[in-house]
Amino acid sequence: MLFAQINPPAVVTKQTSPFQSTTVECVHFTCFADRYDLNPSEVNFHVVFGQLQTINGLKYFKKAYGEKVTLTKNDLTNWGTDDSFILQKIAAKYSVTIVSIIDETVTIDALDNWMRV
Repeated sequence: MLFAQINPPAVVTKQTSPFQSTTVECVHFTCFADRYDLNPSEVNFHVVFGQLQTINGLKYFKKAYGEKVTLTKNDLTNWGTDDSFILQKIAAKYSVTIVSIIDETVTIDALDNWMRV
């Protein structure tokens, strides 16, 4: 799975109780297609912001926020075998710069909002 390290980071405020909230800076995002038909007029991507972290020698992706982004046929014109192209298109929609692309094998961990890498 590809992850983009971005600048500036996405800032997510989460409600932790009725009287408190916490702010999380997300320096990474990843995405995956909702459904892809041949020759589509548009493709919906699920974009997930969070942080890659190492805990006890294992890499995890801590999800903080996700939403859907639609790319049109024109957006996808030059999409070939390099999926970092999609990350670049999505980064442009958010007006952020990709600092680096990180290629990791991902398995989803059943614990809370963690994805084990």
